Amino acid sequence: MKAWEGLKSYRDKGLPFEAWIFRIARNSVIDFYRTQKKSVQLEAIAELEDNNLSLLDYTDIKLTYEKVIKSLEKLPDSYKEIIILKFIEEKTNEEISRILQKPISHIRVLQNRALKKLKEVINKNERN
Repeated sequence: MKAWEGLKSYRDKGLPFEAWIFRIARNSVIDFYRTQKKSVQLEAIAELEDNNLSLLDYTDIKLTYEKVIKSLEKLPDSYKEIIILKFIEEKTNEEISRILQKPISHIRVLQNRALKKLKEVINKNERN
């Protein structure tokens, strides 16, 4: 609805229309969760299903997935967002750069820092 209402004010700045829509959606989700003061349930983003896996393999993957999701929830929002865009939404660095309106070099730095922080959190959780 916000995109429809804001369509009159849309100005082509050389960026894809999709980036403008995604930014509106992103900001709406952020606003919603700020007002709800609840954490985002990232488990709803993806479900692992593969009938070709053995029960043991599936269980191992599911446990690893749960560790990553729990650890991801402990990251700052900027790191969480960059990991979701890159690895769950499968966006390219160029697309992420347009969506977040940040230089591509900054996107690469953020990804690197986010992955390092995620690894630290996972390792810390495994020790506890």
